[in-house]
Amino acid sequence: QNRKYLAVIELLHEHDLNQFSVFNLQTNRRVRTVMIGGEVCKSSTICCIAFSGCSKYLLVQNGAPDWVLTCWRWYNGKMTAQATVDAEVDCVSFNPSDNSMFMTTGPKLMKYWRMDKQSEAMSFRDLAPKERAFS
Repeated sequence: QNRKYLAVIELLHEHDLNQFSVFNLQTNRRVRTVMIGGEVCKSSTICCIAFSGCSKYLLVQNGAPDWVLTCWRWYNGKMTAQATVDAEVDCVSFNPSDNSMFMTTGPKLMKYWRMDKQSEAMSFRDLAPKERAFS
């Protein structure tokens, strides 16, 4: 990972919207700001975010009640994929050697995903045969 960028989550209380901003750490300048509105999810919180190893994609995990996971090509502000995770999520992270694979984890969740890069609009696939609940 090149560690050239920093993503910051911001909640805009007056508009009940979220946004993320990406900063270039070498120039200390904001590169892009992307608003996440109600058309994406009902949640007013973002739990966690993660860059891909190449810094091309940014995963954004929204909170309760819908736990919507989105993938963004942040440099042009385009959402490339969206999925709903059926459990509480604390962390998202990309596979450091394969930008098309990532995982979501939470108190009772560990789920592996793959992004299909063959189509223009990427989709998420659950790689695990069954979702397991941990006690």
